[in-house]
Amino acid sequence: MPRVSREKIMLIASITFLLVIFLKRGHQERRYEFFIPGREPKQVWDLLADFRNIARLNQRIRKWQLGSENTDKKGNWEYEVTSYEAMAGDWLFGLNVNRGRVSVTADDPPRRYSIESVFKTESFRGLFLVDNASKVTIERKQRDGETGALVAEVVSMNCPLLFSQLCYAETDANRKDFIKNVKYYFDV
Repeated sequence: MPRVSREKIMLIASITFLLVIFLKRGHQERRYEFFIPGREPKQVWDLLADFRNIARLNQRIRKWQLGSENTDKKGNWEYEVTSYEAMAGDWLFGLNVNRGRVSVTADDPPRRYSIESVFKTESFRGLFLVDNASKVTIERKQRDGETGALVAEVVSMNCPLLFSQLCYAETDANRKDFIKNVKYYFDV
């Protein structure tokens, strides 16, 4: 049996170590905030709570399917959804497939509402699985002397460290377009 040199063993061990480090999941978090003057939080919540509207406002979503849906007596509801979303280079890497649950809650009506979602995303033709979570709060606030709805979102994900910058870039581009479309919807 041929003997493997110490250098080859060290090279293989180093490459394995680097792959483990770069493919290890990290924790990325982004915060987004925008203000819609002259609108009540419930108006914005009604728009953002329904995935049919999300699919119209997020132009990266190519198609989607609603799964189960449950509503309680307070008007809060949960639903499961699967969406197929474009990303940079989707012609090569395929669409992201997002499967998740969305919880829509009237926290303190008419002043505060929230939307929480948890998704598992298959990226790069299913090669990577990324867990995503989002918490959106919509509150009545004042800015520059005008009352309106402040929309704040915290997005958390666990992309592999090697791809964390791509995850940040994709999330930022997605939210930039989405926020622009929401503001356009409300004539802001």
